[in-house]
Amino acid sequence: MTPRKRVRDDNVIYANFRAKQRVASQEEVEKPAQPILPRSTRQAPGVLLLRRLIEERSESGRLARGRIYARGKHVENVSFKNGVISAEVQGSQNLPFEVSLIFPHRDKDDEKTFISQLLANPNGLSNLRAGEIDPLPLQFLLASGAFDYRSRCSCPDKTDVCKHAVATAFSAMEMIAADPELLLRLRGLNFDEVDRLAQELLKEKVGINPQEFWDGGQLPTIPSMKSHAVLDDSDTTLLYQAMRMISYGPVDELRAVSDLEDLFDYLLNS
Repeated sequence: MTPRKRVRDDNVIYANFRAKQRVASQEEVEKPAQPILPRSTRQAPGVLLLRRLIEERSESGRLARGRIYARGKHVENVSFKNGVISAEVQGSQNLPFEVSLIFPHRDKDDEKTFISQLLANPNGLSNLRAGEIDPLPLQFLLASGAFDYRSRCSCPDKTDVCKHAVATAFSAMEMIAADPELLLRLRGLNFDEVDRLAQELLKEKVGINPQEFWDGGQLPTIPSMKSHAVLDDSDTTLLYQAMRMISYGPVDELRAVSDLEDLFDYLLNS
C-alpha cells in the first residue's frame, strides 16, 4: 500500500486534505484570454470609433482590467439616453459603481446637419440601418475626438478614464454591434424618426412634398410641342415594300401608301 504523502509548510502539516494549487500572477489575471468582442462585429464603424475614443484616453493597465470586467459581465443596466451612456459596474465594494460616458451636446441644427450628411450618400439611410455609418454622421452620434467627451464614475479612482468606464464602453460596444439603433437612441432618435426627418429635409430642399405625389396632387403643365409627320423622316422604300406584300398590284400599292399619307395629314391638321 502506497503511504499517504504529507506536505509540510512551516509548522502546519497538510495530510492530503488538498494538493497545493498554483496561483496565477497579477499579469496573467489582467491579460484577457480572448477578445471581448466577436470578430464578426469588431469592424462595425460605431464600435471602432467608441473603442478608439476610450483607448486614447485610458491607461493600459486600466484598459486591460476594464476589458476583464466587461467580459466577466460585471456591467449592468447599460442605457443610451440624452447623449450619455450610463451603467452600473460591480467592483470591489458591495454596491456597484455608477458610470457615465457623457458625449457632446447636439442641438436641432446639428441634427439637421447629421441628416444632410446621411443623404449625401445615396445609400446613407440603408447603411445606417445596417450599422455601416459614414464617419461624419457617426461623429454626430458620438464624438469627433477623444477629448470631446467626459467620463464620470463613483469609484475612488480619480483618473481620467477608470477601469469601470472602460468596462462600460466595451459592454456598450457589444450592444451597439448587435443593435445599431442604440447609437440613434443616444441622441433621442430611431430609424423611423431619421426617415421622417430625411423626408422633411428633402421637401425643404426640393420644394415638393413627396406625399402630394402619391396622393394625386396637381400635375405640372404639359409643354406645347410642335407636330411633325413621322413619314417625313421615314424610309418610304420600306413602306412601299410593306404595302406590296398586302396589295394585288402596283396600283393598289400606290393607293395604300397614298391613303397612309392622307391619314397622317388628317391627324396632324385636324
